[in-house]
Amino acid sequence: MGDIKIKVADDSDVRFYPFQEIIVKEPLYLKLDIPDSVYENEEFTILVTSDGDKVENASINFNDSEIGTTDSNGELIHTHVETGEFKVTASKSGYESDSDNIEVMYQPKALEISAPQLVDRNETIVISITSEGKSVSGVTVMFGSNDLGTTPESGNITHTPDQAGTHTITASKSGYQDASKDIDVTDPGAKLVYSNLTIEPKSVQPGENVNITVEAANFGTLRDAETMTVKVNGEEIATEDLVLAPGEIMTLEFTINRSEPGTYLVEVDGRSDTFKVMGSLFNSTAIVVLVILAILSAAAVIYSFAQGTLSYEIIVGKAQALKESLMRLIER
Repeated sequence: MGDIKIKVADDSDVRFYPFQEIIVKEPLYLKLDIPDSVYENEEFTILVTSDGDKVENASINFNDSEIGTTDSNGELIHTHVETGEFKVTASKSGYESDSDNIEVMYQPKALEISAPQLVDRNETIVISITSEGKSVSGVTVMFGSNDLGTTPESGNITHTPDQAGTHTITASKSGYQDASKDIDVTDPGAKLVYSNLTIEPKSVQPGENVNITVEAANFGTLRDAETMTVKVNGEEIATEDLVLAPGEIMTLEFTINRSEPGTYLVEVDGRSDTFKVMGSLFNSTAIVVLVILAILSAAAVIYSFAQGTLSYEIIVGKAQALKESLMRLIER
């Protein structure tokens, strides 16, 4: 019983009277926050608050069995091993308790998909389906929208994707949890590139050798085979069968010679360069032309002297022009 107090009355007959003051506080309410359903052996969080504040040391009961108390964050982490419907209650002294129902469901075994994460287009892959480390047969396997059929006892099924992009592999079987896995199919292929075409020397005499070198490189991700062709003035003069692994670079060398003077165009799969075969100083045609030019020049000089129209400067100029003509003839 509380303290007795005396209050003076304002009535002429009653001078004073005793009374007891009772203060009634508004009760505090617990709020329980749990999921509607969980799987057996699945960890989940129980949260207890009051007016938005986290409540520590609240007792949590599953039906009539206490499973623990909340921590400083108002939480209790719990894993239930039995299936069924349960009443969960949160209670604490000085608070109104709160209850809610939860369903603990049977959890089927999970399927697991084992497959490469990245493959090349048209590369055959093996998709393995297991559960708890054991192969599972009779699993329906889908590759995107393509039905690959069901797995045999080995749990393995093969597929050769022919479409580049990201695809989803899914596995399903009654009594098991479905599984899915993304796989990227790339289409880089093999890519042979020719570069650094060089010709040494660039100018030769008839019959002298010319050395041709070129580099071939595979910048793709697949091993590739190809026949390289070397052409001179459009005529195929050499071929080379190449087999290059991804990232491999190979230097190829060829030696040719030509007897006829002229400029020759060398082509190697899109790359080109030229070399020149110079004319011989003793070329018979050049000698005949030289003699004819010499006779004509001498005749012109004699005639000009006789007419008195030839000067020293004119003689030097004609000699220089004759020299240039002869050099052009020799080069051809």
